[in-house]
Amino acid sequence: GCTVQQTQTVTVTPTPMVDAGNDQTLLYGEHYQLQARALGDNLTYKWSPAIGLSRDDVANPIATPLHNSSYIVMVTSADGCVSTDNINIQVLQELRVSNLITPNGDSDNNQWVIANLDMYPGATVAVFNRVGKRVFYSEDKTIAWDGKINGEDLPEGIYYYYIDPKNRRSPITGSLTIMR
Repeated sequence: GCTVQQTQTVTVTPTPMVDAGNDQTLLYGEHYQLQARALGDNLTYKWSPAIGLSRDDVANPIATPLHNSSYIVMVTSADGCVSTDNINIQVLQELRVSNLITPNGDSDNNQWVIANLDMYPGATVAVFNRVGKRVFYSEDKTIAWDGKINGEDLPEGIYYYYIDPKNRRSPITGSLTIMR
């Protein structure tokens, strides 16, 4: 029937709260200042990977990634409590446009392919002959044009293209030669 009573003081140290911010889309060569927001006292920051960042130990480094990247920020309180969050950055690479196709059936350069166009949702591509008649149009971001109109081979010559990548990138114009 004996009772024992004991008292102990417990100190609860709060875990910091962190938000790395919303995912972003950049054009190749652009930079973005990361905006980690954190709640807590005496916090330290560590971003990883550090590649493409101006610093990895501050809340708001400048990111200049060369390709799609995911950055994780780790926030640590003075008591050693840790919280993390991440941000994804999509990098839209520059379009690479060839100016020659040789659709002669030899399996070499038979189609006009625009490299990196698949990264640009909503992009449009148009090709015109020398008098301005549109001979090709596509809103498909994976186009591979074979130098034909309505299934018929276009004659050899110079054609002109207009590519509107949208997504904050300016339209691209130029000439395209068909050689058979």
